[in-house]
Amino acid sequence: MKETLQAAVRASKTRGDLRKLRSEGLVPGVLYGFGEQAEEIQIPIMQLRPVLKKSHGSTLLIDLTVGDRSPVVTVIREVQKHPVTREIQHCDLLKVDMSRKYQVTVPIVITGEAAGVKTFGGVLDTHFREIEVRCLPNEIPESYVIDVSGLMIGDSIRVNQLEHGNEEFLTHGDLAIVTCAQPRKIVEVATAAVEGEAVAEGAEGEGAEKAEEGKETKETKEPKGKKGAEGA
Repeated sequence: MKETLQAAVRASKTRGDLRKLRSEGLVPGVLYGFGEQAEEIQIPIMQLRPVLKKSHGSTLLIDLTVGDRSPVVTVIREVQKHPVTREIQHCDLLKVDMSRKYQVTVPIVITGEAAGVKTFGGVLDTHFREIEVRCLPNEIPESYVIDVSGLMIGDSIRVNQLEHGNEEFLTHGDLAIVTCAQPRKIVEVATAAVEGEAVAEGAEGEGAEKAEEGKETKETKEPKGKKGAEGA
């Protein structure tokens, strides 16, 4: 499914011009692709906001119309936001060739509660929340949904277990996306017990060494005393 945006050619270039543009509810942007010269555009923020809520990286195809031209298929390549207000400051769009494969980032959505967490108090470790794929624009997945309900302690779901179509995974297939791990307290107690045993063994060994050293010292001194007695 494609989204639509209506844009206009932008003449504003200075910082003052851009501030005025934003105050009027317009977002400055750049349209580029196909080896053509980049074009400066402006997009109504009220149109852009809902599109960005649905978009993740470059997974959403957008029919962009600039002025009265025919629409072109694009994806959002970069969005800049204000560091404090998080308001949209700038948006870059890339023209898409529907016959060419692109590298895109696809989000991972985790659903359900792992049985190992619910029943045995385990912990669900999420190692990453998006993966890199290469595919044609009309084959870009919106997301990968993972149901973790069946995971017991020690179980994982890996990249190569994801259901997918013709897209090629660029993230290594053996990498675990989620793992149901043992409860933290059990791991900490087990670690402390092992460390305690190691300390006890070390102390015991040190005591034995000192006792042996004392014995050797005593044996070394005894001959001297004996020799003195014989001389007397």
